[in-house]
Amino acid sequence: MFFTPFTFTAPASNPVVEYWTKAWKDQLGRVDAMQKEIEKVEAQGYERTLEALEESAKLTRESLAYFQKINAEWRKITLDGIKKSGESFSAGA
Repeated sequence: MFFTPFTFTAPASNPVVEYWTKAWKDQLGRVDAMQKEIEKVEAQGYERTLEALEESAKLTRESLAYFQKINAEWRKITLDGIKKSGESFSAGA
């Protein structure tokens, strides 16, 4: 009789079939466990990315506030300097 792998039906008690069936189920279990671990790692990465974005936004806000404060001080110092130079110029005349 001619044998093709597509028409062969092995008996359920065949030890080779049982071995490969068990191996296949074990492999599926490992793939499933791997997928769950990948999901955990992705979730951690997502959370850490959000934390980094929040910290970056906070740093940007603080930097802008500091820049604004420095500009205000610079304007005040410049104005005071102009006033003093005007006073000393008019006092010397």
